[in-house]
Amino acid sequence: MFNYLLKNLSILKKFLFINFIFFTIIGLFTFLYLKNIQPNLIKKKSSNHIEIINNTIENLNTLEIKFNEKDIRSFLFSTRFIFQNLDRVIFF
Repeated sequence: MFNYLLKNLSILKKFLFINFIFFTIIGLFTFLYLKNIQPNLIKKKSSNHIEIINNTIENLNTLEIKFNEKDIRSFLFSTRFIFQNLDRVIFF
């Protein structure tokens, strides 16, 4: 059947059909790969953020930082190494 189908098609249609099959298989493998890998990536990133938040809370409590602009600013400048892999830090 597959051979019969390819014999009756033009060269362009054969090329497009083979490309369709090839990229469908690649897309399927990509989808399965991402479906299996993505939860691990999210878990790793969230555990890293939780660790940074817990370390920040411990440092704030240890250094007895008051939540005013001056103390927070001095804390952030003195402990830059804690936030090296973060894009931004927001205190509410």
